[in-house]
Amino acid sequence: MNQFSISRLLLALLALPGLFLFSQCDPDEVDPIDTGEDPQTLSCNAYLVDEFNALPVEDLSAVENADVLFLREEEKLARDVYLLSKSLYTLPIFDNISQSEQCHMDHVALLLDRYELFDPTTGKAEGEFLDPALQTLYDDLAAQSQTDLVGALTAGALIEETDIVDLKEAIDAADNQDVILVYERLLQGSGNHLRAYFKNLQNQGVEYEPQVLSQAEFDAIIDGNQP
Repeated sequence: MNQFSISRLLLALLALPGLFLFSQCDPDEVDPIDTGEDPQTLSCNAYLVDEFNALPVEDLSAVENADVLFLREEEKLARDVYLLSKSLYTLPIFDNISQSEQCHMDHVALLLDRYELFDPTTGKAEGEFLDPALQTLYDDLAAQSQTDLVGALTAGALIEETDIVDLKEAIDAADNQDVILVYERLLQGSGNHLRAYFKNLQNQGVEYEPQVLSQAEFDAIIDGNQP
């Protein structure tokens, strides 16, 4: 899952000039800015802990172990890119979703703590990663986010598309109930975030086209039918 998803996103970044179409945008018809605020993650682990603790501790497979570690860093990557964009642009979406991504990191930390796994983010500052491929990916996304506001919003949409694909693959590969619970919560949040980035790009006169998800999957998420 890991190398494939990273390669997929890097290829999408190379295709950035063709990611979106510009359209005329009537200022009087622009929807209010969607901040991407995710009510389910604003309280971080508080709403999840009781349900999580009620589930049994089961042996992790090698795949589950690897996925937990990867997703911990992948959520950090999203948070760090959005914190960078927050420092550059005034749109509230970057602040709100970076906070939500911190909550997603906290959700994965529940699994790290329960199964006594090494935390790959320990000692890593913003923009620093243990996984070399994720480091390269962060550097590319950070560069894209610094080009302009549309570039930052587009990077956000790309990240969320990739998160959704990775989480679905991780859910399919997992059988531990607690692992699936955490991943399903992250998946819900990523769908909310993708919708928010899509709306904000529309408000900039940009019609974003999916690069990782199929058109059918993308449309279903934007319409609120999944994940």
